[in-house]
Amino acid sequence: ANLRSNVQKQDDKKVEKEREKETYVSCLLSTISIMMQSNIKPLLLLWTLVRILHCNGRTHAFSILRYSWSSSSSSNTAKTTLCSPLQQVAAASSQTRLKGATSSSLLEDKNSFDFSSTRAWEIFYQIEQQEQQQEASASAATEWHSSVPASTLVDLIPRSSSSSSSSPNNILMIGCGTSTLPDDMLLHFPKCHFFLLDSSHTCIDILQKRYSHDRYQNRVTCLCGNVLNLVHDDGGVLPKELVGKIDCIYDKGLMDALLCSEGWNGPVQQLLQQATAVLAPNNQAGSSYVLVSYQLPKSTKEFLKECQPNLDWTFSMGSGSDNNNNSRVELSRAILI
Repeated sequence: ANLRSNVQKQDDKKVEKEREKETYVSCLLSTISIMMQSNIKPLLLLWTLVRILHCNGRTHAFSILRYSWSSSSSSNTAKTTLCSPLQQVAAASSQTRLKGATSSSLLEDKNSFDFSSTRAWEIFYQIEQQEQQQEASASAATEWHSSVPASTLVDLIPRSSSSSSSSPNNILMIGCGTSTLPDDMLLHFPKCHFFLLDSSHTCIDILQKRYSHDRYQNRVTCLCGNVLNLVHDDGGVLPKELVGKIDCIYDKGLMDALLCSEGWNGPVQQLLQQATAVLAPNNQAGSSYVLVSYQLPKSTKEFLKECQPNLDWTFSMGSGSDNNNNSRVELSRAILI
């Protein structure tokens, strides 16, 4: 009886293992089919499967690999880079995860929100726009470093005297978002033209509706594009006639976002190079790069000084405390020399 019982148990285990293998192989084949539709190259596909099959289902490895290789070799798919399907999956995953979230909750969840991703910010502003439409509010606005008074932020822009003639002619706000700071600047600098730049199309749509009123007298131009491509031989974000005519570049929070990315030193250096290219030389008040950011480490400040020597930085011109996470906010400015 014991022998028959042990044999029966062994047979049951064999049957269970066979079923697991069948299920496992079925899942693998389905995964391969999806991956093939995503145009993943054969070598990447082989590497992925070898990793999956390292511990399980080894008896089926060669048949599955032969299937994947023959299918990928015979299919006439468009040429893609190795990472593009993975980026598509990541984008879809991010959009699914962010679905149903509110604009404020996205910024609070630092584990799921990539502050350096233009795609993440586009989703954020889409949600903000939906909230605006649902609440029938006049305008959506998200203030980065809202603890700093608007009057303090405006005073960071250099002026040679108190007269209106010393006011800047052109101010470029980079990574402007939907902040209402331009409203305060429009009042303080009545003869100045403002250029609002952001990478999000939805954000720019919101701003264009906000500043389409006659009271702004066509003093606001909204630009959508990459801040790292302000000027370029083939054409940058800024019109060529504005290159060398910007009196002040205002950065409230953009540097924070760039510093969240891996290898941030490259984009930051490129940003400052682009900034010096568009700032007006020989400005009476001094063409400036105004930076409102979280408190910068000493090493980051040294990097900003070294990567662009013709920007004379003054850090810690003022500070504040972010109401959300008690992080220190630092006010800095660089003058073009």
